[in-house]
Amino acid sequence: LRVLLAVQDDEGRTTKVRALPLPVDLAMPPTGGTADGATVPLELRLRLRPGHNSIGVAVHDLLGLETSVLRTEATVG
Repeated sequence: LRVLLAVQDDEGRTTKVRALPLPVDLAMPPTGGTADGATVPLELRLRLRPGHNSIGVAVHDLLGLETSVLRTEATVG
C-alpha cells in the first residue's frame, strides 16, 4: 500500500503531498484478540498550524490498483 497525505489550513496554504509506503504482509495475521484481516494499524503525527485545517489522506493499493480517500477537519487551539 501507499499512503498519501496533504493538509490545507484556513488561509489556503497547502503542504506538499507526502507519500509513505505501508508494507502489508498478508501471510502474517494481525496480533490481538479483536484484530481482523481488514485492519492495518498506522499512526501519523502531524504538526498543524493554529486554526482550521483540512487533512486529506489517500490509501492506494499498488497491486489491486484501488484508491480510498478520506478528508477530515481539525481545529488547533
